[in-house]
Amino acid sequence: METVYLWKAITLKGMQGDGIIACTSKRKAWSQLNRQGYYQIELDRVPGDQLRSALDSQNLIYILDSFTAILDAGISIVEALELLISDRKSIIVRFVFLTLRSALHTGKSMEDGFAEMVPLFSTFFIAMIRLCEKSGKLRQGLRDLKIYYQHQENRRQELLRIFRYPKVISGMILLMSVGVIVFIVPMFSNVYALFKDDLPILTLMMVKLSRFSHQHSIPILTTIAGITAWSVMPVFRGFHPWIILKQRLRKALQSREDPFLYAHAMSLLLESGQSVNQAAKEAAACMSQKNRKHGQMLTQKLNSGLGFSEAFQHSHWFPPSFYRFIAPAEKTGLLKLGFEQVYTYIDRRRQTQFEKWSKFMEPLLMMILGMVTLTLLLSIYLPIFELGNRIG
Repeated sequence: METVYLWKAITLKGMQGDGIIACTSKRKAWSQLNRQGYYQIELDRVPGDQLRSALDSQNLIYILDSFTAILDAGISIVEALELLISDRKSIIVRFVFLTLRSALHTGKSMEDGFAEMVPLFSTFFIAMIRLCEKSGKLRQGLRDLKIYYQHQENRRQELLRIFRYPKVISGMILLMSVGVIVFIVPMFSNVYALFKDDLPILTLMMVKLSRFSHQHSIPILTTIAGITAWSVMPVFRGFHPWIILKQRLRKALQSREDPFLYAHAMSLLLESGQSVNQAAKEAAACMSQKNRKHGQMLTQKLNSGLGFSEAFQHSHWFPPSFYRFIAPAEKTGLLKLGFEQVYTYIDRRRQTQFEKWSKFMEPLLMMILGMVTLTLLLSIYLPIFELGNRIG
């Protein structure tokens, strides 16, 4: 299996070079570069798991911010990449910049360069880059993408903040539960034996769990260690149930963003001077694979002679806000403004819903944790209270 390396070296003439090489071992990569006339070689291995998963929002924001900052200074894309490659922020970011430079040197577009790095970049990201290149508004498009991913990162940080305290409490309760089942329940075994089969259901479950954990302690520890190692090993972690669940959840969340992305893409395309039908076709390509058919059906309705307002009125997938804003905009000939209003409305509504949900989630989790703690304590002490009543 080949490993991807980032290399940096010097030729006999003193010229510096850098790039990407894929070899089965570091020694073979070194030998291959020596045959090409490169010496004083520095090799950095790109972790395989990072190449097989999407870039996190922080790296995306850094890449987009680097591009916009340099392009605002009037520097070309190729010159910008030469400057950015020397930045050693992270291995995966350098890999992105080197791949883009290689694509541009061979005459490819930025869209083709990003497409070569799937799944590092999503279909939405690549589609937006294509739209920005076709419309000639690459700088503005990169800035809009940065704002979009910045919103995503802010929400992720907010979720981390909300769940930080519940995670600590959950960990403490988990440790306490394991300690009670493994150590405390056996200490009360003589007391519980007095009740025989008259124990409360919760206590009976705790006693059975305690016996099971003592009788099968080695298989339980081995299973836990195996599952943990499974999630860490790059070769096998792609088949881990938790990883698969996270990927499906991410796809489900991305599919819910499609109306928002469609409105945003339409506003950019119409601003660039694209025809309505062509813009609708390109905007449908920005949607996820799951929902792209809805955008294509809308395009077919437009090609049949219907207007946007009529097409949205007959579409049951697009939210009602599309028809509410697009109908008056289409009558006044300000279709681009209508899609901007839809885009702004959906964005504000999502932000409001997120704030309400985040405020509600933290107390709900605290209440759940309190109920778990109460259930655990009652399962331990109910038989003791009952014994005290009998003695009394």
